[in-house]
Amino acid sequence: MAASETTALGLSNRIWIISEGRYIDVDLGRLVQGNVTGPVKEYLISDIARYLLSPDPIEVEKRLLGCEVHCIPTAMERFRVKLKYFLPGRLKTWVREKSASTEVVLTRQKKPGYEPRDIHLKRHADRIHELIRPYDPVFKRLEALDPLQVEEIVGVCQDLGGNRSFLNIPGSPAEQIRYVIDNIGTSVRVVLEKAYMAEGLFELKGFDFTGYDPDNTHRLLKFILNGTTRTCVLNADHKVCWIDDVKLVQYMQLFEQSIRNNAKLRDSMHKCIQGQAMPMKLLFNNQLEIDYSRSNLPKIFRELFDAHNMGNSEKAEMVNYLNHLQIGVAFNYVPKGASSEGNLYTDISVMQDVRALDPIKKELPQLYSEMAKRASVSNGGRFYMLDAIRGIQK
Repeated sequence: MAASETTALGLSNRIWIISEGRYIDVDLGRLVQGNVTGPVKEYLISDIARYLLSPDPIEVEKRLLGCEVHCIPTAMERFRVKLKYFLPGRLKTWVREKSASTEVVLTRQKKPGYEPRDIHLKRHADRIHELIRPYDPVFKRLEALDPLQVEEIVGVCQDLGGNRSFLNIPGSPAEQIRYVIDNIGTSVRVVLEKAYMAEGLFELKGFDFTGYDPDNTHRLLKFILNGTTRTCVLNADHKVCWIDDVKLVQYMQLFEQSIRNNAKLRDSMHKCIQGQAMPMKLLFNNQLEIDYSRSNLPKIFRELFDAHNMGNSEKAEMVNYLNHLQIGVAFNYVPKGASSEGNLYTDISVMQDVRALDPIKKELPQLYSEMAKRASVSNGGRFYMLDAIRGIQK
């Protein structure tokens, strides 16, 4: 889509995720197989949303901390497994299952939480790191491993946020040991299945935020195919990329609304785009443990209570409704620079479904109306931003 069109839609020169939907007249017969009924709704999505929704594998960098060494089971261990298989039900408990021994080998050397911006200082720091690296005791242990006694070596990695994960290392045990020796303590490329890692959790490190262009757009279509609501993204070659979980579109809408309403989140994403911070994870959580009856009220409601001169009893009643139908949108990142020292920052937008305020429709219609005006429609309901929170993990 041309830049002039995106500017007309208000999408240019800002961070954005997904536009509001609009119904379009289009024939999908050439794109999808099956019976398309009813209207087709089109959304424009940014490169960020396209990355988050893509089912394609992504590559990220993580530091290789070490490995798990899985040894070959001994003859006695193999005998125990076979014996337990042949014994009748109750007698199986008589045989103690002792799994093959597993040893965890990790480096003790710590990597600085930041990288110097000066290229010469960074090269100097890298040289010092390379000089002290061979003196790590972990190398002696790895060199002492007998490949003939090893069944498999599994890498242990850690990202800047302190999150650990496993790395499958190809090759024979001897080749796996050599890979760990050559790369331990350094950054390695890890292939993940896709950006959407688990329920409500996205990996952000696979997207190049510094190359983000707000004028790039992609088309997301929603329609009924063979009696079922389906959504897809049209690639540049007009091939269809199906989105199997419709909840992902709601996540994009909540992320968009969070960016529009949370100034701290916008600032954090700008830092990532400018190369001043490294984005880590994006999490959508509907099991928040924020009890506003026991903590400070969100700013939005403090202002409304003052504007409407509400009494204590009305305030107490209102607070009871703030703890329901919440969903948190959490964006975390690690700032670059010596002052941050690799601390993990998290910006949380607490979103609430307007339905939580239904009980006050009759008693406080003006207050309800004001909150309803702040809400945006998503595939999962009408949400407004209840609160904005920033946390720092040192």
